[in-house]
Order: sequence, then structure tokens, then C-alpha cells
Amino acid sequence: LSSGDVDVDQEEKVEILPPHTALNEVAAEIGGSYSALERCLLLAGMQRAFVHANYPDDSTFSPVVLDGSSNSLYGAGSRALQTNLVEECLFAARRSTLRAFATGHTGTASAAANVCVDVLGRLLLDVLIRRAELGASLLKPGEGLLDGQSGLGQAALSFAKSKAGKGLRGVHGAGARSGHRVGDEELRNQTMLGVARATANFNDLEVVADYTKRLEGNFLKEIDSGYPRGHDTEQ
Repeated sequence: LSSGDVDVDQEEKVEILPPHTALNEVAAEIGGSYSALERCLLLAGMQRAFVHANYPDDSTFSPVVLDGSSNSLYGAGSRALQTNLVEECLFAARRSTLRAFATGHTGTASAAANVCVDVLGRLLLDVLIRRAELGASLLKPGEGLLDGQSGLGQAALSFAKSKAGKGLRGVHGAGARSGHRVGDEELRNQTMLGVARATANFNDLEVVADYTKRLEGNFLKEIDSGYPRGHDTEQ
């Protein structure tokens, strides 16, 4: 080895900036408080969506739209409905996490993403499962919207007390006052509408899986465009 190589090896590396500074600690502390605030905003947005779903109207339901699906007005499944519950919850989650990503702080973005995954994976999924169970009870023959040997049953009585049931009773009452009864075709249409709206609770489970994949893709794009590649970003 030459004397020049020995001198290079013996030189000490001098750090211009240490890997962790007091500024990093302050940023981490602020990021923790900010993540807690975003969690509260996310839960508030989802709670608002849950309340709206408990008082459905015509604007609550829409045809099922999945990524890559070819929906047709006359094709199979064209009358399948979904509620706006999933869309509202996923919109709140995306808005919350994108605000955290915009800070440029890796720890804050990671914390927000973890909160999003936890809330969607536990809270939203639990609500959707409960709503699917309710939809199943309404679809049991003899116990829900469909006639059976045991009659309508308790679930149908609950449906009769709901907003849709009150509207259906109003149709009967108007018909009686006008001197004619509601026809079988109209009753059939009302029943089919009730069945479609009850099965919307099942469709929401498929919709949330599709929307979650889209949300994951949006997250990865934001990470690739806004954060440098490295160990912290990979975490």
C-alpha cells in the first residue's frame, strides 16, 4: 500500500449532522399529537356515515360499481345495489391519511396509515358484518321480507315499523281511502325493492374489499412520489 492509501484509511469520518437531533424529537412529538388528532377526525367521519346508514333513503343506495367490472343496464346483476356507507368511510380514511402524508414526516405518515388500517380492519368490518346479519334476517323465508309457512315473523314486524314499512302502510291507507286496494304487482315491486336493499348489506362486503385495494394503490403512489427510498420509508 502507498502512503496515500494509509492516510485515507486513517482519516476519521466527521458527521456534519447527527442522525438524530433535538429537532427530530420535537417533530416526532408533534407528529404523535397530529396522528391522534387525525384518528379522532377519521372516527368522527365514520361515525357520521354510520348514523346516515341507520336512516336510509333513496339516496343511500346506488348500483354496485366495482373496479374492472362491466356493469350493464340489462346484464346479470344489473339491479344489485350497494349503500354509500363504504364510500363515505373510505373517503374519510383517504382524506385523513393524505393529510398526514402531506406533512413529509415518515413517522407521522406511518402512524396515520396504521390507524387507518386498524380502524378499517376492526371497526368498519364489524359494522358491515352486523349489517349483513341484519340483511340475512330480513331475507329468511317466513321471518323477513319473503313469505313462508310461518308468516312474516318478527323481522317483518320490525320492517313494518321502519321508514320503509311506514311508507308501505301509507300506500295501503291511501288505496283504502280512494276505494281501491294496492295491486299484487305493486306489492311485488315493494318486496323486490326491500330484498334488493337488504342484499346491499352483503354487497358492501365485496365493495369494501375492492375499495380497500384502490386505497392501498393510492397510498403506494403517495409514498413513491413523496418519500425517499430507505429503511424508514420501507417500514
